[in-house]
Amino acid sequence: MAGVDTPQDQAALTAAIRSWFPHNALLLVYNDAVPALVSGTEGQLEGCVLIAGTGSIAFAVLPDGRSARAAGCGAAFLDGGCGYDLGQKALSAAARGSDGRSPATQLLAFLCDHAQVSSLADLVRWVYAEPGWGRIAGLAPLVVSCAQGGDAPAQDILQQGCLDLVITVQALVQRLQMTQPFRLVLAGGLMRPGYAYTEMCQQALQAALPQAQPCFPKVDAATGAALLACRHLEQAASSP
Repeated sequence: MAGVDTPQDQAALTAAIRSWFPHNALLLVYNDAVPALVSGTEGQLEGCVLIAGTGSIAFAVLPDGRSARAAGCGAAFLDGGCGYDLGQKALSAAARGSDGRSPATQLLAFLCDHAQVSSLADLVRWVYAEPGWGRIAGLAPLVVSCAQGGDAPAQDILQQGCLDLVITVQALVQRLQMTQPFRLVLAGGLMRPGYAYTEMCQQALQAALPQAQPCFPKVDAATGAALLACRHLEQAASSP
């Protein structure tokens, strides 16, 4: 589950949902990055997962059980390479290009068309009309489309996003000394086969981390959670 980041989070959520289950049921509470990893490794809790959707997070587990995570703190902490990051930078580039602080960009036209408004002033009102992160994160595909049309500012935003995601995975590789080949599961709304931004990120990741073996989830996250539960049941059954 998103937001389950510490043992205290796990304990609090477990206590909150305990009454929903039989008293002797084993409850396993994890950050949603864990089943995302398992969804791409046939149920094995080993390797690394990079999630880029509304936010971004990377999580890695070694064969000896050591693990680490990077990013995943949310939009307010400027997690790079995610939908909110790309969308926010698109808004900034559009505003700056409109008043001459930065080079002109087609992003403003793309954004206004998406919001069904005709001016930057109207776009500002549209952005602030809905609280939360989702509206801005939903602008990320427009950046990809604009970049594919040759817009240099949009291309720069995507390149920086890829670099931020590479740095996120590199942080785990360095901390856990992951020098041997490992599977890198690419998950989340912005990471899917054949998508232009995904392909850019794959190329950047493989250039920076040749030991990484990018792949995609083979099952959905819910099935990944079920695989994780089965893994724990098998371990419990084999314990003396």
